[in-house]
Amino acid sequence: MNFKIDNLQYCNWSREIFEINREAGLDAVHVTIVYHEDFDELQNVIETWNKHFKENSDLIFLGKDFKDIEKAKLENKTAIFFGFQNCSPIEDDISLIEKVHEQGCRFMQLTYNNQSLLATGCYEKIDSGVTHFGREAIKEMNKVGIVIDMSHSAEKSTLDAINISEKPIAITHANPNFFHKAARNIDDDVFMLWRNNNAIIVGKHQNTLAEINVNHVEHRGIKVVRRLTGGGAVFHDLGNINYTFIMGYGKEGAKVDFKKYNQPIIDVLSGLGINAHFSGRNDILIGDQKFSGNAELIYHQKQRVLHHGTLLYASEIQDISDALNVNPLKFEGKARKSVKSRVTNISSHLKEDITLEQFRQKVMNHITDIYPDAIAYQITEKDTAAIQKLADEKYSSWSWNYGHSPKYGLKNGVKTEGGHIEVHLNVHKGIITELDIFGDFFVNRDIDIVKQALVGVEHRRESILEKLKEIKSSEYFNNISEEELMESFF
Repeated sequence: MNFKIDNLQYCNWSREIFEINREAGLDAVHVTIVYHEDFDELQNVIETWNKHFKENSDLIFLGKDFKDIEKAKLENKTAIFFGFQNCSPIEDDISLIEKVHEQGCRFMQLTYNNQSLLATGCYEKIDSGVTHFGREAIKEMNKVGIVIDMSHSAEKSTLDAINISEKPIAITHANPNFFHKAARNIDDDVFMLWRNNNAIIVGKHQNTLAEINVNHVEHRGIKVVRRLTGGGAVFHDLGNINYTFIMGYGKEGAKVDFKKYNQPIIDVLSGLGINAHFSGRNDILIGDQKFSGNAELIYHQKQRVLHHGTLLYASEIQDISDALNVNPLKFEGKARKSVKSRVTNISSHLKEDITLEQFRQKVMNHITDIYPDAIAYQITEKDTAAIQKLADEKYSSWSWNYGHSPKYGLKNGVKTEGGHIEVHLNVHKGIITELDIFGDFFVNRDIDIVKQALVGVEHRRESILEKLKEIKSSEYFNNISEEELMESFF
């Protein structure tokens, strides 16, 4: 049986409103009946509601448990459940919790924005958490059957309530902070473990072409993607596990802190008998060999830190070398260059064999031990659609992955049957801005026309080849095809 429930409502109640609720098919409404009223003032509110129930008995009745929701649906009525936005009606008397429960209270917030006798509100500068009286109140609410609501509470108070309560708590009307920054919204930290099949991920400030072996990448069908964070290029395959933290920096302030996020990985490996250590830059090593590269982004607008890293567990080391093997003399520019390191797989250092999945689970188990209140999140169809849209519109585009590269120069030569060709060019925002061609080749026509035609063209194979065929460059260069000439540009 499906039900329609309004999680929280506050308004000037009348028969007209009750009729609208029925037209909407609402089976139950969680109604706010208290903000700052004390116990005596609560009695006046309840008296008003008893009058509503009497005069509108064909539309509403007081709900006390789940069965009343079923009853409301069968009788085409709306069950009204009383909720308190504040704990003020219980004053400083634990015994009043049972009394307000008898009068119909089923939801109660421990505080409304400010400090209460039970907990700290979200507007307070100092979050001292749930008070001693609050702890006793939570136990009593568990006992009598009142839902603990932490919608306007400070973060520590909310976490305290989760730990103290023997039953699930509710946050009926607050959102994650990443969705909208507001005092009462809750920080939602994220940890992910994930894998990619054959991909090169370049740093935000890198010249993509200077980091990849173009011929190898194209031949193997390896994806090339620019990330949002700085640092060097890394290779992903299914033998590599990636981990991501997305966390609020809050009172700690905005700072890059690699050790904070790498330490859990080091601890897991220590438990497996591997002595891993953090390097001076942003890597984790076993001995002098790298198995984890890390990068961070501080997002000031939302006070969040994105940290992610690789974990080479059983990667094809030769594939990494082949994909990232680039002539360092070919490119000139101020783009951040990757630091070449000796790499190793974690699995090569284990005393006993464990599968990649077993290792992944050990990492996840350790993280959940550190954060015992963590909840597994299932990606929805809506999430998947949004991810795919972002991938299609940005992370699959040539303009982001290649055109976003900083200004650079390239010098490259190829040998052909028609002679040696050497190309010197400058590129800005992915577009060729200057070009010269040298070599011992022979020409049939003035090649300045070719050079001029290529200025303003994207520095990508498809665009250059298309332009060369359009102007028929093979008619200018003796015994050199468009395809051969195009190779000299990379």
